[in-house]
Amino acid sequence: MWGRLSAAVCIFLCGCNPSLPVYSLKISGNTIPFPVSNFESTNLAIARDGQAAYDILVIKKSALMYDALFLRCTHDEAVLKVTPEQIGCPQCRSVYDLEGVVKGGPSTKDLLHFPTEVDNNTGIITINIQSLKL
Repeated sequence: MWGRLSAAVCIFLCGCNPSLPVYSLKISGNTIPFPVSNFESTNLAIARDGQAAYDILVIKKSALMYDALFLRCTHDEAVLKVTPEQIGCPQCRSVYDLEGVVKGGPSTKDLLHFPTEVDNNTGIITINIQSLKL
């Protein structure tokens, strides 16, 4: 039993994006609220809803501009791994840059982008996931 548990823990831990901060959030309708304060020491962060199969990479472009990428491979729908330099698929080995553009296949489609809006009064980035078919 412990052998199986250890293997499961390893699989879970290896599936994380340990080099980037991960923030547990709750999807609210078609939006995800994401605090600007999450970017005090980084330009990349992961938004995670424990009920969703995939995370969202939130990228700070400037103080007023953020991008949000759906971390699902466009070739085989695998969960993508993120480093500070690139995004990769551990199954098919597709590689995307931090703009979500395919840099190496077999994938031929770029990652799904979500529109974002920053409210300077509340310090919240709203990620609109309406285009996502759940």
